[in-house]
Amino acid sequence: MAIATLDKLYNNPDVFTGVVKIRKGLSCQLILQTNTVEELHGIFYNFSQSIATKARRTKSDPSRERTLKACQAVIDLTESTRLRRTKMWKKVCVALVGTLAVKAFVSPKKLDVPLGYLARGMALTVTTMLFWNSTIYPKNNKLKSAQKMSKNDID
Repeated sequence: MAIATLDKLYNNPDVFTGVVKIRKGLSCQLILQTNTVEELHGIFYNFSQSIATKARRTKSDPSRERTLKACQAVIDLTESTRLRRTKMWKKVCVALVGTLAVKAFVSPKKLDVPLGYLARGMALTVTTMLFWNSTIYPKNNKLKSAQKMSKNDID
């Protein structure tokens, strides 16, 4: 919840006029969505991206570079877990599409229309995910460079 609060506080003028807190619904959602380390990494990744986006927009902030460097370190550390999770979901989608394809091949007359649309939609989703992942996230290892970054680099 701390990183969500940091995201809420960053570049928020209401900090000087009143109390700035995350909403109860968001805090409950964060509690319910952090059952595994992968989910925790996903939350840190998303909020770090949000803070970095806000920092890029504010050119006059004196701590802008330090903030971007700290956000990039968090993003680099959590990105590999997020990508691993994405790969797991791709495997699940491929398995479901494969199951539907086998069912369509074995008994094509019993394949009803909604299931056929579902199979086509899932195949299109998997194809899109494969294309999107290969073009946006090239296979490089930023994790090691982020782990080498010392505390002095962030401060």
